[in-house]
Amino acid sequence: MVVKRFHAVTEDQRPDVPWVREPQQDRGAKTKARLLDVAVELLQEGGQGNLTITKVAERSGSSFGSIYHYFKNKQSIVHAVVERMSNELSLTARIGLAESRWAGVSLEDMLSGYLSWTLQMHRDYGAVLQAQRMLAIQDEVIAKELSRVSIQNEKLMRKLLLPRIEEFGHRQPERAFSIILDTLRGSVMQRSRLYPPNRKKPPSRRSDREWCNDIVEMIMGYLERDLRPRSSKS
Repeated sequence: MVVKRFHAVTEDQRPDVPWVREPQQDRGAKTKARLLDVAVELLQEGGQGNLTITKVAERSGSSFGSIYHYFKNKQSIVHAVVERMSNELSLTARIGLAESRWAGVSLEDMLSGYLSWTLQMHRDYGAVLQAQRMLAIQDEVIAKELSRVSIQNEKLMRKLLLPRIEEFGHRQPERAFSIILDTLRGSVMQRSRLYPPNRKKPPSRRSDREWCNDIVEMIMGYLERDLRPRSSKS
């Protein structure tokens, strides 16, 4: 049996996945988008307790009247931030996880690219994602939207990963896909919570690149362990 060895992934071996923003076509939309950008900054700095109408006005340079023209209260701002996050995440995933973007990219590089992108997303928008999960408990509309985006992204990942897993020769490709996806998601969530961008790094902590390579190596080791037996010619 020939075992495919894992190799460390470098940045230039995989395509970038840029975050896609919703288009802003008029002045009003641009003003609203600016207010939401400020709201995201405040959420990221200190959670929902740090988000107030006064702080949004001060940081954006907008009047209270302008803010209340677009938003009824603080909660409506949070809802708007969450809604925009869902829309942009959905659009980004459709573009970033398109099969054509990853044509010819190895399974290792594909896994590394997904890990790097999702880790950065959790660090850039962690507080927004947390607010989204909290609101989904109480708001059926947000819960359905969160579920829709999750299902869409899983389908896109399935299209990308499953053929590569089958080519690799795993005994149970569907089961392997589920395990790999759970491992990717769980690893990113744990990493982003333990080491947020504003926390001081301990001297012994591995870099994100080292962490990413370790996770990919673990997954590749799992796939190599359960390879289908190769048919031998007599």
